[in-house]
Amino acid sequence: MYNEFKQYAVEDAKTDHRYGIECLFRFYTYGLEKHFRQHVFEDFQQDTLCDHEADQLYGLENFWAFLKYSRQKPKINSKLEEILKNYKNLEDFRVDGASFPRQFFSTKSRIITVPAPEAITAAAAKNSETSNSLKISGEHFPTRNNRDQARQSNRRTISERVLGRIGIGLAIAGGVINSMLYNINGGHRNVIFDRFQGVKLDVIEEGTHFMISWLHRPIIFDVRTRPRSVPSITEIKDLQTINITLRILYRTRAELLPKIFTNLGLDYEERVLPSITNEILKSVVMHLSFEPEFTSAVELKQVAQQDIEKQRFSAEQSRQANVIAAEGVARTANLIDKALDEAGDDKFSNVFHYLVLLLF
Repeated sequence: MYNEFKQYAVEDAKTDHRYGIECLFRFYTYGLEKHFRQHVFEDFQQDTLCDHEADQLYGLENFWAFLKYSRQKPKINSKLEEILKNYKNLEDFRVDGASFPRQFFSTKSRIITVPAPEAITAAAAKNSETSNSLKISGEHFPTRNNRDQARQSNRRTISERVLGRIGIGLAIAGGVINSMLYNINGGHRNVIFDRFQGVKLDVIEEGTHFMISWLHRPIIFDVRTRPRSVPSITEIKDLQTINITLRILYRTRAELLPKIFTNLGLDYEERVLPSITNEILKSVVMHLSFEPEFTSAVELKQVAQQDIEKQRFSAEQSRQANVIAAEGVARTANLIDKALDEAGDDKFSNVFHYLVLLLF
């Protein structure tokens, strides 16, 4: 947090927002007095030099005050020590002319010395001359109101940055936590698959539980009682084939879920129930047989069906015989007609005699 605050303060100081860097110098002054840390003191010296190179005296004034009133006697940078030789007391830092000399303020004895009108006039003239001499490129240094506005803007900037980072951190943390939590509803059990250890033997009950999202994968089973209808075709004792459907109620034993998942997988019911149901039906139904009356009725029905088939066969044979006879008669008539055409009138009597012999 210290490095982040220091970075923001230095960056804002480069854009003439001095509130952050002034807070940083106050932190150096009071923080090092309370608990001295060498690396923080080195940062204090470095930031003071940078602030002085930017034509600012606030950091140098705080550093001078720290050295004067602190109980610590640290080693000072030679360049910074050379600069401090020009400043013997606090009045040497009053270069903006905005402050009255020390005698105009309360002393240790709490006696207030009121300045004479001539002194006030001279101080005002000095302020005016100094302000005119501090113009850079035709612009004045910021006034108190401008500095206050800059400080407020700097506060808002720092607050927005901090709040933005906090929001991003909370969003990331919430996403990570959400990915590590999972729920098991009532009537269900969970088995954990570990990437390194495989299927764990522990069966997890209902509720919300924690896992490592990349390492663990939850496998949830329904352990409630469920119905299932299994159709089967089987034979009974008298070799009659029947089609029967068995409706069963089944549920999974929770303590065996790791073994079931390892050996059978998630579709264990499709692998196990049909074969078991068929075997059970065969073992039960094979000892059954129909009543004698039902068997006799079935035999009579089969005999009647056979008689019907025989009659149908006989009718088909008679039909085919009649067709063949009709075809023979038609062929005979064609032959007679052809023979008459070839014989002519002279041989009509002979042909007629031949036909009579042929027909009778």
